[in-house]
Amino acid sequence: LWASVSEAQTTRRTSSRDLVLLVLAAVVGAALMIVLSPLLALSGRAGPELTLVTGAFLVGYLRRYGVLGAGVGSQVFIGQLLAYGAGLTRADFPTLGIAGLIAALAAIVPRLLSGPAEHPALAAPAPVAVRAPELRMGLQAAAAALVIVLLNDAIGLQESAWAITACTYVIAGSTSGTVQRVLRRILG
Repeated sequence: LWASVSEAQTTRRTSSRDLVLLVLAAVVGAALMIVLSPLLALSGRAGPELTLVTGAFLVGYLRRYGVLGAGVGSQVFIGQLLAYGAGLTRADFPTLGIAGLIAALAAIVPRLLSGPAEHPALAAPAPVAVRAPELRMGLQAAAAALVIVLLNDAIGLQESAWAITACTYVIAGSTSGTVQRVLRRILG
């Protein structure tokens, strides 16, 4: 589902290619969580959540590569989040591979069967004079995620992974943009 949200091509061929890349990014994110969790568990109760810091960074930073880049960053984070929530271990690698294949088919088949009138909305071109601050956005998201991980380790937060997710997706290209996103989330 999330791969389909992040895909924005106008032909079936390029759309299918991007959907495969997006699903693969989620599988890579889950695999990172599986591999790094046991190592990071040695650093304390919240250690495995440190992997989510890398995903949070990628959500912001990969926006520099357009819609597909932003989608890949999001998919890595979502894969990490799902693997963390499910408590996946190395024994789950075969299941992860099968789930990746099923997800790819589930994302691509509807796109292949859709009519030619169904094209995703194309994003408006960014103004040329303003450079997107993707590195800063990635670092802000990673810093916010790290603070939550440290708080979780210190006082034991409940559902801290969702707090990391909220912080990751409110980061905008400017301070005022981030503040507005936070206020909208609070009002929602």
